[in-house]
This record gives sequence, C-alpha cells and structure tokens, in this order.
Amino acid sequence: MELAVDYLSIGDRIRERRKFLKLSQENLANEIGVSASFISDIENGRRKMSLETMIKISIALDTSLDYLVLDNRNSHKIKSETKLVELKGMLEKVDIEAGELFLDLTLNSAKFLANR
Repeated sequence: MELAVDYLSIGDRIRERRKFLKLSQENLANEIGVSASFISDIENGRRKMSLETMIKISIALDTSLDYLVLDNRNSHKIKSETKLVELKGMLEKVDIEAGELFLDLTLNSAKFLANR
C-alpha cells in the first residue's frame, strides 16, 4: 500500500493551531527545541519532520497527532473553537444592542436547525 503524506496540510494545521493559541513560531520552536526557521519550513511544507518532533509539536499545541496528520480527531471541535474565538473578538467591537441582536438571531437559528 502506497501512502502519500501531505506535509503542506500538516503544516497548515500546525500554523492554524499555533495562531489560535497565540504562539509565535519562535515560542513554539523554543518549547520543542528547534529553530523558528525550522517551524516556518514545516508550516510551509518545505521540510519534513521526525515522528519525535511531530509528537513534541502535538503536545505543545495541545492537540492530537491524528488531527495534525489526518485532520480527523477533534478537527471540527478545533475549527469551531477557532471560529468562536474570532467571533467573540468581532462582537467586542460592536455596540451592545447590535451584539445582542446578533446573538438572538444566532440562537434562534441554532434552535431551528436542532428541530429540523
């Protein structure tokens, strides 16, 4: 069986999770004992990493190897978490009435979808 590892997608998921956690490439690099340029190369699919390095990255990013490699386990949870943080930041920039209106619309939409 031939298996092609998509290092570019792995790098994308590492970058997405790192940014969600508000870590710089340098922070992540220091935490796992590599250079920031190596993290950049990994995130851009220019370099491969050892299993040991991938395990260290998954621990530092508080995610699973399964998510990094296959985009499976907790994938939807992590993406939803990221979107909720982004949404919260956006709502902090609008006035209270507009924010409440948006939340009411969102809650009613969720109730509608749950009852379909």
